[in-house]
Amino acid sequence: MTKDSVIPDSENVSLMLKKLSALWKNRAAVNNKHADYSELAFESSKSDFSESLLPFRNHDAWREASQDIKSRCLSYAWGVYNLKTIYIECDVVTPACEDIIKRPPINSINRVELQDVMSEALLDEALHTRMSIMACNYIYDRRRLEPLNYTDFNLIKCRQMMLADCNAEWKRRLTCFAIACASETLITDYLKVMAEDNSIQRLCHEVTKGALISII
Repeated sequence: MTKDSVIPDSENVSLMLKKLSALWKNRAAVNNKHADYSELAFESSKSDFSESLLPFRNHDAWREASQDIKSRCLSYAWGVYNLKTIYIECDVVTPACEDIIKRPPINSINRVELQDVMSEALLDEALHTRMSIMACNYIYDRRRLEPLNYTDFNLIKCRQMMLADCNAEWKRRLTCFAIACASETLITDYLKVMAEDNSIQRLCHEVTKGALISII
């Protein structure tokens, strides 16, 4: 490749943004028919969360626990998973999208495209938040469980500490965006387990399956 044939960075960025927008139009949950999860049949005998994702699944206390305790624990694991998702969407991903929408790079020729793609992403993240709210409340209702009131999530705390160490505004903005990207990328393996686990509650399976499709 000669020097003259090298594609400028701005064109590469533009091409990437157009591909992301095309993926959003085809895969984003907000652009697809939404299933009414509340109408899915509830099967009390099925677990609400994949046991393979529990970090203590091989501990003797878990192995010796009664089926009732295991069932409640897996139901609350589903609640924790969705509550964490809500916190990440609201406190990590949404602020990163809003920051770029409100203050895109002034001198970039991709400014408008970037705003457009971020607004698309923000719209889909809002739906993901709603899906998580509905999904965990569905299980709380069917299982007659008290909703969790938990706020001490590691990612949120780590983000706060990392931002506190930033001594310049550009560092804060870049850190916020990097953490948001990482959180969206690293969740796919976690989602994949439940999206492919037909043994868990159908709602839990379908919600994670829908979220996985819209991400990848």
